[in-house]
Amino acid sequence: MSGIDTGILIEWINVFGQDSERELQLTGLEQLCQMLSMFDNIDKCLENFPPKTFIPVLCNIFLDDTAPEVILEPATRALYFFLDISLDCGKKITSVSGTITKFINIIEFANTFVKESLDLGEQCVKILDLLSRGDSKSVFDAGGLPCVLKLTTLGTALHKDALYSSISAAIHLCPRVDPDYQHLPFVCLRITQLMESDDKKIFDGCLKCFTILIKKFVSKKADLTPLVEHGLLERLLEKFDQNTKITKSKVHASPGSVSYSGVVVGECVVTILPVFGLLCRGSPSITETLLGSKLPEKLKITLQADERYVVEGLRLIEVLEILALEGREALAKSHFSSTAILSDMFTRGENPDSPIRHIVDVLKNQDYAALVTAVEKGFDVNYINDIGQSLLNWATAVGSEKQVRYLLNQGADPCLGQKFSSLHLSVMTKKPNLVKVLLKYGANPEQRAEDGSTPLEKALLLAGDGSKEGKMLVEILENAGMYLG
Repeated sequence: MSGIDTGILIEWINVFGQDSERELQLTGLEQLCQMLSMFDNIDKCLENFPPKTFIPVLCNIFLDDTAPEVILEPATRALYFFLDISLDCGKKITSVSGTITKFINIIEFANTFVKESLDLGEQCVKILDLLSRGDSKSVFDAGGLPCVLKLTTLGTALHKDALYSSISAAIHLCPRVDPDYQHLPFVCLRITQLMESDDKKIFDGCLKCFTILIKKFVSKKADLTPLVEHGLLERLLEKFDQNTKITKSKVHASPGSVSYSGVVVGECVVTILPVFGLLCRGSPSITETLLGSKLPEKLKITLQADERYVVEGLRLIEVLEILALEGREALAKSHFSSTAILSDMFTRGENPDSPIRHIVDVLKNQDYAALVTAVEKGFDVNYINDIGQSLLNWATAVGSEKQVRYLLNQGADPCLGQKFSSLHLSVMTKKPNLVKVLLKYGANPEQRAEDGSTPLEKALLLAGDGSKEGKMLVEILENAGMYLG
């Protein structure tokens, strides 16, 4: 494979004109795709086929209005291979003006009755999904969000992997949506319609989109009506009702559900409850609607399930109590993701004299020497409590940078954490330097929190609120490759 003359391959791919030249171009593209797919050594692949050389040539094919689908299809596959190898290749694609627009045009005109046209559209949406992970701004500004959602209207003609890619792209693009976004009605309508699916992956993806949008609107004190006017509340309440049941007979929980002595609670409940809380925080009328529904009755059932459901149920109850007793203005003074709640989550159920409570105090007091002593005496640096919070999670949230570095050097895994990873927490607590440290030690910038968000999406919300640190965090995470160890 090292004997391949890449210069000749580039010449073949870069020809334009008559049918005979197209045949040579097609041969070159198919050969490139075959070789890219055969490499199992990423560094060697990028060395033999440097993206800075090949990607501009591939992008220029899409800017050639005379290029037929038979040429565009392998060119799309080749670009996908490059992106799949390294998301850093995305910036080389978006830097070629007009390429994203061409992808979008291909998707919008995909014809369900012409296999080649549909296949090409599906391949392009997979590329937009990968591009949106590294450069969501370019994809969003080109009109990527309504485009990927429009493709989902093709229904059963669309392959499942293309549908999943469309929703994944939407998740990465939703943080860019503002309350005055011109395509907001279509976006909300389509995502709400997709939530009717029985496919868990589709429902969860759509819920992540709405979670991101609701958080953005609440932070900007915007009216939530455009988000719910297409039936979001009704769908969430229906799903919640279906997944919270009490039965006196012997229970056999279905896939995606867990049972506790007559209580059956679906896994989706733990992600729906925070959305109800956000909606209540942002709208008096929605709060009134929820209180008038079966929600209060069903909420009692979740408090009989395991700790994950109890924690989220109590969070929602706390929001409702503050609204009822202190008024909406008091919500701004509450700290639902503050140190106090994190501390309660981390030590919930532990004996007051247990070692973990001592370690939590050590981290809160930023006592470096005491942390070193505890670890040297055998305390596990990868300790995880019953609800999936790791020691490094806690150190990231309230400890010092020195403590975090020490735990990482002792082998602490930066990717642990069920609700949030340590990278998420460093973003949420606005610590740009700590983000760089965690990336250096192997934190995954693409890892999703329990609510479906990536660290970058958390940073975009902060930046949207005008936070200086938020803008710094966005810049770091959009260029995460520079900091990875």
